[in-house]
Amino acid sequence: MPENRRHAGAAGDPAGALIARYPVDDRNWAETFHASLLWAGLSQRQCVGLLREQLDAICDSDEPVEQLLGDPWRCGVEKAAEVMPPEQLARQEQPVDSGRVLLMGFLLTLGLLLLGFGVWTAASDGWLARSWNGWQLGALCAAAGSALSLSFGWYLYTCGRLHRAWLVAVLGTAASAGAGLPLVLLVDEVPLPNAAGPLGGALLLVLAWICIHPISGAADPESPAEPAAAAAPAMDSGQWLARTQMLLRGRYGFSRSEAARQLAEVREHCLQTGARHPAEQFGTPAEFAMSLGGSNPGAVVRRWWLGRLAFLALVAYYGVSVLSQLFEQGPSPWRVALAIMWFLLLLTACWRLRPAQRREEVCAKLEQRQRRAEAVLARYDNS
Repeated sequence: MPENRRHAGAAGDPAGALIARYPVDDRNWAETFHASLLWAGLSQRQCVGLLREQLDAICDSDEPVEQLLGDPWRCGVEKAAEVMPPEQLARQEQPVDSGRVLLMGFLLTLGLLLLGFGVWTAASDGWLARSWNGWQLGALCAAAGSALSLSFGWYLYTCGRLHRAWLVAVLGTAASAGAGLPLVLLVDEVPLPNAAGPLGGALLLVLAWICIHPISGAADPESPAEPAAAAAPAMDSGQWLARTQMLLRGRYGFSRSEAARQLAEVREHCLQTGARHPAEQFGTPAEFAMSLGGSNPGAVVRRWWLGRLAFLALVAYYGVSVLSQLFEQGPSPWRVALAIMWFLLLLTACWRLRPAQRREEVCAKLEQRQRRAEAVLARYDNS
């Protein structure tokens, strides 16, 4: 291969500029490879490093890129697993990467709902009219606050912060209900024009944009590029065991007895080998918990049922409102359409409870956890 194809760029080149340095015939491959790295959750710095590594391999070979490195998407997934630190791999078990991302998603969803329904109501009844009732505002406050509290509690639970998760979920839901109840009982008509709905939705969208692009420009302390396991060696043996138990239960769905049985084997192994600290034999709590994540099919099945039944309960709760309006206020095109959409959603939720669907999704989840465990163990053995 000609020498002028060799890359000699600076380490800080962004991914787009680095892709432009690829041979023209290989740039589509590089773009797909980069997309797979981003999809896997790598940081920009990690993506640039892997793009540079593949470019050097291309420059040192005369083979076509597909023959040399294979399918770009599969290659990206495999390379991502090789460079991810254990904590970054473990974060893929969580619903979101950080609390800031969770708040951004909540503000974005609520802002779009307020903007859409607000514009629809204002266009129908007038921008200066007052169409909102107290019970509607109270229900919105209670539902939005409860959804945020439960979502943030679940995020903390998967981080292994079990006690804090329950505290946030219970107190947040109670506070949301307490804030919405006076509005339902004491306020008949909201003293605000319909134009306040779209304006409130737009404000929430601006706040969501600020969450995506912080004004300070500071890096997110919970970013995957900054592993949180760096302080693990400072833990004493008891703290290591307690943290591991929390991760097994919260992140990987082990029951209390299953987690205790695994930790009892750790203690016995340390006594037999004379190890003073479990980290000498098993690495950080995140590494050890991940190595066990794919060994417990029962935990995966329980999490599968929890997710499916929670979604089914949400659909059923929504159906109570839809059907009550249909029967109490009579049929109308809008209420009939809502009832049909709810019925289709209910059928979808029930269809996903099929045993064949459960086996397929559980097997896929177990295989994913086993691949991550193998990647961590291979890196730990080679270090």
